[in-house]
Amino acid sequence: RSKLPAATVLRDRTFHSAALGRDVTYRVIEPSSFRTGEHVRVVYLLHGNGANFRDWSESSPIAQLAGKGYVLVFPEGHSSFYVNSLRDTQERYEDFLTHDLVVDAEKHLPTHVDRIDRAIVGISMGGYGAIVLSLKHPEFYGFAGALSQQSILQSGGSRCDGRSSRWRCGGSSGRREVLH
Repeated sequence: RSKLPAATVLRDRTFHSAALGRDVTYRVIEPSSFRTGEHVRVVYLLHGNGANFRDWSESSPIAQLAGKGYVLVFPEGHSSFYVNSLRDTQERYEDFLTHDLVVDAEKHLPTHVDRIDRAIVGISMGGYGAIVLSLKHPEFYGFAGALSQQSILQSGGSRCDGRSSRWRCGGSSGRREVLH
């Protein structure tokens, strides 16, 4: 596990997500205290496929940002690519992230977080999610970053739906390409 910087705290929080219809747990690393009137900057960090909400904090030095005043939020994305499933209406990860999680994570902060102070960053599958969510919801994120993201190109006007690492695509050719 990566060592936490001084004056920061790590918390795993559980709440009920209306979008997913179940309780979900996410991790937060944040400064142990905030000054009155202090600008709060929040970074949502999305893990890759096969990983979980603990990975960023346990296998990288990302926690050092909390020592510089950032609030780091690590949601669980399973193998969702952070999008709403077309097949399973209970798997609404886009709605979970953009509505439920942002509200729950930021209600614990001392001040309202503006779009310019909110970022979304991901690795691999999470990089894909970060880019897609930031483009679909520019009102939420002032910055988006992707590390080794997967890019899914759809041919023939098809739509892909991923809940696991297997993607089912429709359309005229039914093909998909995944680029790393």
